[in-house]
Formats: sequence, structure tokens, C-alpha cells
Amino acid sequence: MYLSSTNNKVEEALFFIEDIFERAMVPFVVLGKTSRQVVDNKPLEGIIEIGVRKQDWTDGGRSTVKMLIPQVKTNERLQTFEHEGVWIKLRIIHKKYKVLNTPDNVFYGVTNFRIPNPFEDYWKFRRFVS
Repeated sequence: MYLSSTNNKVEEALFFIEDIFERAMVPFVVLGKTSRQVVDNKPLEGIIEIGVRKQDWTDGGRSTVKMLIPQVKTNERLQTFEHEGVWIKLRIIHKKYKVLNTPDNVFYGVTNFRIPNPFEDYWKFRRFVS
């Protein structure tokens, strides 16, 4: 169960997501500016960006996430929702990217998060991951 250990609402939202996706058994990677902040071990700010490969976004996982977060607005490529005032962008990744084949684990806060690997290669072309 998700337990808050921080006063930062954005960090709390990331830990909330980690808890929900773990329950739904859906592996995700942290993307965008959120991933840079996690890698650099900086306080999180802005929106949370995460990604799930299409093959990992199963019917069972999707329905569990929808049950636990009923306000999720969905389409085939992007899910958006809010957690206590923090927007979360979930990208459903349809293409194959080498940097997502074997994600790296980075410890942040109280748990490990998966990030693209090698991270610096991802960072150079992060805007094109879809």
C-alpha cells in the first residue's frame, strides 16, 4: 500500500503511480523531465511522465489501473490523469526502442524506478519516443 514519506506532491504522485502499477503488474519506465530528475536525484517538479510498452499494457493491467484510478482519460497512445493536483502523463509506447529493451534501475526516495538504458542515449532523442 502507498505510504507518503515526503512533503513534495510530485514525489508523492510518483510513489502513488509506482504502487498502482505494481498492483496491476504493469512494468513502466520513468520518462521525460521526471526521468532526468530521478537520475540526478533532484526533487521532482512539474508533471510526471511515465511510459509503458504496448505489449506490457495488457487488458488485465489496463482494467486494474482503471479500477484503481477511475479518472484516467484514455486513448490508444496517451493516458492522462491527476493525483492530488499533480498531472500524470502515461505514454503507451508502440515502437521498439533499444533504450527500453533492458531498463536500468535507479533508487529514488524509497524505491527503485526503471529508466531507459543507456539513459544518455534516451535523453538525446527523448522527444521522439512514442
